[in-house]
Amino acid sequence: MRRLGRIPKAWPLYLNRANVFVHQRRFDLAIQDLNTVLRLRPGVLLVQVLRGQIYEHLGDYSHALADYDRVVSITSSLPLKCAFAQNSRAWLRATCPGASFWNGKQAVADAKSACNETSWSEVAYIDTLAAANAEAGDFDSAIQFEQRAIKGRARKRGLPKTLSADAPLANANSLVTSAGSLPTRVTSLGGPTWTKQLACQKIWRD
Repeated sequence: MRRLGRIPKAWPLYLNRANVFVHQRRFDLAIQDLNTVLRLRPGVLLVQVLRGQIYEHLGDYSHALADYDRVVSITSSLPLKCAFAQNSRAWLRATCPGASFWNGKQAVADAKSACNETSWSEVAYIDTLAAANAEAGDFDSAIQFEQRAIKGRARKRGLPKTLSADAPLANANSLVTSAGSLPTRVTSLGGPTWTKQLACQKIWRD
């Protein structure tokens, strides 16, 4: 692979291996391969967001935010890429364990922009908007958007037997069990969202 690291067309190989390393939870090696991708093909900007997600998972929030900020700053004319970065930045600003990174107002703005840019079709972005509103103290909106996210997920997957579209949504209410509570989740690196992004070859090449 060392020789391949000098060949620009070899970048997909490093991207695919990074995906394997993520599934194996060998995150340091995944970052190394993503660094190589960015060196060989700087225009593959979503790779920088994926690297940011790994940094975030490892607790390196400063590097994660730097990756998200850079992609947002240079993709204003590329709405899908910008939305992906904005969603990631919004999640970090709303749920990061480090209080110094919290910014509910910016998180709401980023998440809402990501939803608008994708015509409100990405359930994960709506879920992020719910978390952002909770961090901003707008718990009514947090419940509203979380309900919308849950219903959207149910429509995509088919409703489970124990949940109807109009049933009380405990997950939404759990966002606001107490005033000022902060919703948290563990980033599911290597899961469906990560794999979906790696599979979007059309997006990578835009």
